[in-house]
Amino acid sequence: MSKLKFKKKSINDNNSSTKVSNQLDIRHIDDMEEIYDKIMIDYPISYGALASKKDRTNDYLPQWHSNNNLIYSEMDFVTIGYIIEKINKVHGRPNTGASGHSGKLQNRGGIFYDLGGGSGKTTVAAALLFPFDSCYGIECLGSLILVANEITQSYNTVGKSALNRDYETFITQIFGDFLDMKIKDWRDGDIVFANSSTYDDKTMKKLALLAHLMKRGTFFVTVSQKLPSNDFIIVEHFMRKTSWGEASIYIHQKTTHQGNEDIDDEDDHPEEDKIMKSEEDL
Repeated sequence: MSKLKFKKKSINDNNSSTKVSNQLDIRHIDDMEEIYDKIMIDYPISYGALASKKDRTNDYLPQWHSNNNLIYSEMDFVTIGYIIEKINKVHGRPNTGASGHSGKLQNRGGIFYDLGGGSGKTTVAAALLFPFDSCYGIECLGSLILVANEITQSYNTVGKSALNRDYETFITQIFGDFLDMKIKDWRDGDIVFANSSTYDDKTMKKLALLAHLMKRGTFFVTVSQKLPSNDFIIVEHFMRKTSWGEASIYIHQKTTHQGNEDIDDEDDHPEEDKIMKSEEDL
């Protein structure tokens, strides 16, 4: 597997200075990438791409044939490392942005989600890079879920033994539509990631609507497209090479307080009731 090395000068970072860049633990990213490469040695990008194609061309699954939301692509490990380091070392610091007095992701724990988890590589990268309690991938293509479970097993055997930790980060791959909260409600996430380059406007608007119920101070990361929501501000934007070319990475932080799903009084909370009614129609 070819490695994409981290070079500070290669990233067009609109918000950072040299001082901030030096705060990032680049050695940690490099060390974890070595473990990641061992986990992924039998899983090149072609492995996931073929699994994706199998379902998207299956005569028994016509609903996937022309769905551009499902075009397969991968994010490289170093990009995920840069995102998590930026949140941990910069944007999640105490009294920074909407992170509050205690900050976000300043201690072990928390939950990471990859919406459209594909072959599961991003969840493995997140689990290596930060001691989350849990990392979840949600994927609607059955062939990719099988690959994701294989890769998760490789993480459980190869990855965990290589980590110098006295606690575990659990990875779970979930089969289903990430827009269906009955499959898995991801709004308890501290970081929600979506490789959204090919998502259509309808999907992006649904994501924004659902994300209204995330907690204040949490982060939503998208690729190529901004999250169309007034609940979030973009705290970081940079360009990064991906498996399909160069793409924009947007790190959003939620600045509004969490909506309430258990609101019955329409007169007291008309805005929240309207959002919940819209969510039921998704």
